[in-house]
Amino acid sequence: MTLCRRLIDVRDGKLELIPALHAYEEEMLGYSSKAVIESRKQMDSNDLIHLPVIGRVLLAAIRTSMRLVNRVPMLKRNMLDSATKLRKIEEDDAALRNQKLRYTAACGPG
Repeated sequence: MTLCRRLIDVRDGKLELIPALHAYEEEMLGYSSKAVIESRKQMDSNDLIHLPVIGRVLLAAIRTSMRLVNRVPMLKRNMLDSATKLRKIEEDDAALRNQKLRYTAACGPG
């Protein structure tokens, strides 16, 4: 359950604030530990990105691809869906994610 959903439940009187935050923190600690382990599997000091010339070219390509993802709503949605599958966000939060995407597309980032 997302932090937003937990805070809504606190507001509606379904949960107490401190236990809701504690449960969310425990959930995020489990998720973040897994994310760090997976990230470390993909990066080590022998990767090409750590070489002087090739690394700068790869970094520029990564930045360009992320800018492209940020500008193309379909790519942004696919990346968001991929991230949320990893975090196992519940189906009832799908509407909230779509609303945020529509807002970002209409109003711009941040």
